[in-house]
Amino acid sequence: MDQGERAHLLRLQRSCKNRQGGILIAAYTVTDSSVHDSQEVYADSAYVGPRMKKILERRNIQNRIHENGYRYLPLTMRQMQSNRKESSICARVEHVFGHITNSMNGLCIRSIGIVRARATVGKISLTHNIMRFIQLQMM
Repeated sequence: MDQGERAHLLRLQRSCKNRQGGILIAAYTVTDSSVHDSQEVYADSAYVGPRMKKILERRNIQNRIHENGYRYLPLTMRQMQSNRKESSICARVEHVFGHITNSMNGLCIRSIGIVRARATVGKISLTHNIMRFIQLQMM
């Protein structure tokens, strides 16, 4: 990166709303990439293990990684409900990022300054919502 150029991250985790069967971006926040605001990690069971658990505990991050069933040791009802709840949150965000990545040529933002990055993310979010709205109208 050039001097003065910073990477900015898009935060959509809590702002994707499911309206009329379609996922729209209701709000977004753009922060400097050096800002650490992750308080919880959502992931599938491939990331489970004692090493990952230690890393998350050391950094005071809530573990929302799916639990895995094993042969002759299936998941309990509580574990299945927990996985289902976490999957619904992951699916909302992944659908939005998938649409932006596949239909809108990715989510790589290179800009100098947070103001330009916010404007770019705003345009991407608006374009996503318009495209999604048109898809919903055609149904």
